[in-house]
Amino acid sequence: ADRTNIVAFGTPGDVRSGRSAETGAGGRARIYAVALAATLACVAVAVFWLHGQFAQQYNTGVGEQRTVRLEDGSTVVLNTNTRLLVDMSDSFREIRLVRGEALFNVAKDKRRPFRVISDQAIAQAVGTSFLVRRKAQQTEVTVIEGQVAVIPTAPVETAQAAQPQGP
Repeated sequence: ADRTNIVAFGTPGDVRSGRSAETGAGGRARIYAVALAATLACVAVAVFWLHGQFAQQYNTGVGEQRTVRLEDGSTVVLNTNTRLLVDMSDSFREIRLVRGEALFNVAKDKRRPFRVISDQAIAQAVGTSFLVRRKAQQTEVTVIEGQVAVIPTAPVETAQAAQPQGP
């Protein structure tokens, strides 16, 4: 019989021990490095996924409005078709505006800044009242009372184009 398509795998002892004729110290180090990188990637994905799972979520459907009281005493009025993710800790209060518009009446707490994050901007307040509207190409922040710091996260050209122009 023609055995040209048969390749040596190693000795029977190598097969039982999990070794191959090709794997030496350098091969094992490479395998460990790849395994470590894969493990770290899985841990990073799991942490990101779990963060989203434990954040409090609030939604409204089309035509629906809803008022919620957050654990810090702040209130949020969600306008129609709005989605928020709320994450509170001992050092910050963070709201991610996924879509829509919400009015925030922020309880004062100088130890924990209150941040509303969208794709285009971050609005931060300590104790104030403000409205954040997320649109397809921009985020609008309207201050009702107090002061709010707004940091654009979109390119500067987009942030400048979103500002109202004078007469």
